[in-house]
Amino acid sequence: MPEFIAIVEFVLLAYALVDIIATEARIIRNLPKLVWLPVVILVPVVGPLSWLALGRPRGGSLLPGTTSQEYALPRRDRRDSRQPLAPDDDPDFLRRLGDPRDDR
Repeated sequence: MPEFIAIVEFVLLAYALVDIIATEARIIRNLPKLVWLPVVILVPVVGPLSWLALGRPRGGSLLPGTTSQEYALPRRDRRDSRQPLAPDDDPDFLRRLGDPRDDR
């Protein structure tokens, strides 16, 4: 049983370290990235759990490194504002609707 606990502790530590390193520093919550690293390394079990609960950005998936700004923002904010949503929102499409050359 102690081997299982050690394995779980190691996996939790490895996951938290990879996630901290892969996460963009500007979206980490509560502490700077360079403070989270020693906390996770020096405080067994509590450090990685603290990272997951208090430091990890909200809205990311469970895969380490997918907590970049792209994944942390709500879906509506990820949309490219230059792309129209539908043809009737596209100014080029609307201009072509009245183009007499299309009637030929």
